[in-house]
Amino acid sequence: MIKVKRDFHPSYLTPTSKAALTAEYKTNGTAVWNHSAIREPLLAMSHNKCSYCETILTEESKYMEVDHFLCKADYPNHVIDWYNLIPSCKRCNVTKGDHNVLTEGMLIDPTTDTPSDHLLMVNYRIFGKNALGERTEREIKLNTSKRLVMPRMVVGEAVSDALREVKENLEEYINVKRTRQRKLKVLDGLVNILEEALPNTAYSATAATIIACNPDYVWIVDAMNKLGWWTSEIDDLHHAALCQSLA
Repeated sequence: MIKVKRDFHPSYLTPTSKAALTAEYKTNGTAVWNHSAIREPLLAMSHNKCSYCETILTEESKYMEVDHFLCKADYPNHVIDWYNLIPSCKRCNVTKGDHNVLTEGMLIDPTTDTPSDHLLMVNYRIFGKNALGERTEREIKLNTSKRLVMPRMVVGEAVSDALREVKENLEEYINVKRTRQRKLKVLDGLVNILEEALPNTAYSATAATIIACNPDYVWIVDAMNKLGWWTSEIDDLHHAALCQSLA
């Protein structure tokens, strides 16, 4: 789970349209939130990912559901409130279900809270740093082995392997032969790794956590600084990636 920025409001949701859509839901139970003018901005907001588990929602056999942070069963007046709508995968939406955050315990809202303040990742499993984090992990079941832990492991191990390869190439550059080709290989390899931890990639929190905790990465950063290779562009990628970390 990473922070999701809700920095716009769909023009479709005017006070008049919200009142009409809310009335329609109350009368007919119509899923008034399943309109492209709502779904598309939600997908864009979350980089096409589930806001809770980070699975990509545009892959084959997957699709976005709209989660109501204040559950629609208890808060029908908020079924079309833009700030109550969260892009989710079916698994997370069904699992969270009608959990009432005001009476049964607050959960992390990734659009208003910073998940890394409340969650920690260890061995590809999510743990709460506090009661809010623990309750969120428990209620949304963020450690389902086959569905979530295994994909995180695949991403994390790939990042670890890539970091080791970059380190080995950098060691060869320093100790064996300093060629332009090997330098470019190191730089391109590191950029590709950091881009895996940006918000638009699946399981970016996992990639960021592995990078933040990996001793090979610490060595690479130090070596590149000594060589004068640590550019402002790489530094920007570094900070953008590591702010997703759950370390």
